Amino acid sequence: MRERSTERFSPRSAVTAAIEEFEHPRSFGVVANISDGGACIHTNASFPVGEGVVVRLSFRGEEQPIAVEGYIIWTNEDPDQAYRVGVQWIQPAGSRLRRLIRDC
Repeated sequence: MRERSTERFSPRSAVTAAIEEFEHPRSFGVVANISDGGACIHTNASFPVGEGVVVRLSFRGEEQPIAVEGYIIWTNEDPDQAYRVGVQWIQPAGSRLRRLIRDC
């Protein structure tokens, strides 16, 4: 198993995600854990590994979502027929997103 390069945080308050991909309609989800390098998201849609996506993250207290570009690095179907996807950011999180991640 590969070692993580960034610390993961489990949000104390809900962080929602709108996942946009060119070929499919927008999907929605909730962040299970998040880091400067990516996130695990429970969502209502399946995505192929390697697919490029834009994730719009909504944090409590923030007026506007933060858009982050990434790609799907893994996907699993949960027993309740929902999905979990691993998204890796294309570029490391900027200072604003890092602050929101640590404070969520």
